[in-house]
Amino acid sequence: MVESTSWKTYPYWEDGELVINNTGAGNDEYIAWRYSPVSNTINITIHVIPKSIQYSGANPGFDIFSPNVGDQTTDGNTGFYVLLVDFYGNTIWFHSPTSGWKQLYTSLPQPNPDFPFTFSVILTENSAGNVTVQSVYINGTAYTINVNTPFPWSQIGYVGMRMDPGLIFYVSYFGVNSIPLVTQRG
Repeated sequence: MVESTSWKTYPYWEDGELVINNTGAGNDEYIAWRYSPVSNTINITIHVIPKSIQYSGANPGFDIFSPNVGDQTTDGNTGFYVLLVDFYGNTIWFHSPTSGWKQLYTSLPQPNPDFPFTFSVILTENSAGNVTVQSVYINGTAYTINVNTPFPWSQIGYVGMRMDPGLIFYVSYFGVNSIPLVTQRG
């Protein structure tokens, strides 16, 4: 596991759910688990119960990192690959080890932030050996995206979630290819 080093409040368990609380920090916080693809398709799924959302117009969502990410103060630092699929700002972002963020897409469907939601993204390896964001699912409804990215499939090393200032999310499930990384604790 890797995570941002500048959390004001580290993720914690409350009532059986992982609480991602970023109401006091100023950077783009992340927490991620090591993952190496075993096929050319990845399904990342999260179930979120939003509470105390004060959406700041930033980009909470999934982060896909290269293996050399390590513990950073923010996922915006350089030196590693990051692909961000945003579940509130309807965007896909990318940055390489040598450059800042580049917006790749601006029309992702979004879940209603006032209600619990399940959000999934399907990533595939394209013929160039890079990641394609094939589709997203919101509460079981599929939306085709098909956005090719410059993120090399061979550089996938971590899958995680990111939060932005002013957000508190209660995560009852986070998994990759049906393998839970976070599940409700009893």
